[in-house]
Amino acid sequence: MRNARTILIVAMAAWCAIASPVAARTVSATFALIEPGDRGTISYRITAPTIGRRLPILLFSHGAGYSGDDYAPLVRYWADHGFIVVQPTHLDSRKLNLAADDARRASVWRSRGDDLVAALDRWPDLVRQSPAMLRNADPTHVVAAGHSFGGHSVALLAGMTVRGAEPLGDRRIRGVLLLSPPGGFDGLAADWQARAPYLDADWSAMRVPALTIIGARDRSAMSPRDATWHADAYRRAAGGNSCLVTLADAGHFLGGVGGQPLTLGTDPADPAAVAIVQGASLAFLRAAVTGVRFRPRRFAHATTECR
Repeated sequence: MRNARTILIVAMAAWCAIASPVAARTVSATFALIEPGDRGTISYRITAPTIGRRLPILLFSHGAGYSGDDYAPLVRYWADHGFIVVQPTHLDSRKLNLAADDARRASVWRSRGDDLVAALDRWPDLVRQSPAMLRNADPTHVVAAGHSFGGHSVALLAGMTVRGAEPLGDRRIRGVLLLSPPGGFDGLAADWQARAPYLDADWSAMRVPALTIIGARDRSAMSPRDATWHADAYRRAAGGNSCLVTLADAGHFLGGVGGQPLTLGTDPADPAAVAIVQGASLAFLRAAVTGVRFRPRRFAHATTECR
């Protein structure tokens, strides 16, 4: 019996060590939910601490074309510091190879938000797939984060609306982290206004705490404006508990938050910038979960402001 117990303990330790490179303090696994209608199966990558109780849930929405398997520098960091990170792979991911004529493409912006909400609505179904991994989650403490198009997706949950569409705001969300999000519709190039009417957004009803982080060198092909276009969500929201961090030398991927192979020729790797994003985001997410007012610290090569 003693030998059997020893074998079991060793096997579990080996599984945890393989599952997570962060000193065996986190574990990752893929989960699935089958949704009614034409959405079909939603795949979620969930990364969770192996210790702790009443752990908050962090929903993370990837940028256009990427997947729930990306953004390791952020996901591992957040999980290592006590968050259960839930990453859906949205329909626009290149991994799903959605056909160009697929009718669902027109509503991908909406289905992205639905993917995030489904994880909360059906949390018990996810827990049943791995009780040992998720039993310590606290679904009453939820925050959300997203990069690029993912920033648009999580802002929907925080109360941002799209002209002519039903709101998708969710009161369970205690705060949102917006990384290089798209800016205002009036700042889009004319061709993009025609291609992306879902970016006609109004942030005035977004009243939950929000932290926006942008790169000062992030010049988007979607807009003739400079990098400040990405700060519109901060400047046009209701305010009261919102902050903006601008990284002086960073581009759209903020020094490499997407991890490999998410690299751009105009956005060189910058570990110092990634460290700022990690530290500022963690402090904000912790404050949002606990209801404490957030104030970012000062960083070298970055500016901060709040309203």
